[in-house]
Amino acid sequence: MNEAAFNALSAWVSEAGLIGRSEDELMAGFCLRVVDAGVPLARARVILDTLHPIYEGRAFLWRSDIPETGEVREYGRTNEGE
Repeated sequence: MNEAAFNALSAWVSEAGLIGRSEDELMAGFCLRVVDAGVPLARARVILDTLHPIYEGRAFLWRSDIPETGEVREYGRTNEGE
């Protein structure tokens, strides 16, 4: 990815976040723009822990074979180890 593409991606992410795009729109938009910039991205996953009384966090998955839709999963607290 060249500097111009990186700057355009950074500007898009900043603007998309500020105007309130959803997490799955941010994920799909970011990944599609990275692919358009020439990065051979097939899958991406973001896992975020939250400060929520019920949900421990959320996980987002993007796949290049279904680029317009992402998968969002919420996960709760657990007392079980691995």
